[in-house]
Amino acid sequence: MEKKKVLIHINDMVGWMKAFNGLGHFLNVVGEEKAEVRVIVNGPGVCGCPTANTLESNAQALAKCGSNRPENLMVQARELHARGVTFVACRNALEKHFITEEMIESIFTLVDSSIVEMIERQQEGYAYIKM
Repeated sequence: MEKKKVLIHINDMVGWMKAFNGLGHFLNVVGEEKAEVRVIVNGPGVCGCPTANTLESNAQALAKCGSNRPENLMVQARELHARGVTFVACRNALEKHFITEEMIESIFTLVDSSIVEMIERQQEGYAYIKM
């Protein structure tokens, strides 16, 4: 049976919680073994990528991102990652928010262009969902 391929696009902090709610339900209904899920993060959504302690220790990144990040954001992301969800962050957006590669959670793969990533995945048959 062919896997259901889904590309979730998060470009702000609100999108994170929407994605978590939707993805948990999707994986429960479809089954992890029948799903192939990629979450692409760009724009201000990359403020969710750093570990909490590294964001707070970087004044420029904290000023750009603010401190309104949900406390358990990366706990939920790691749980979804353990269920097979792939997380991808846009290197360009990270740089614009003063977030270095060393600051982000290890579950993220970096791409140079989120737009190219989204186009390529849609060409591979992924359903695109904007959160």
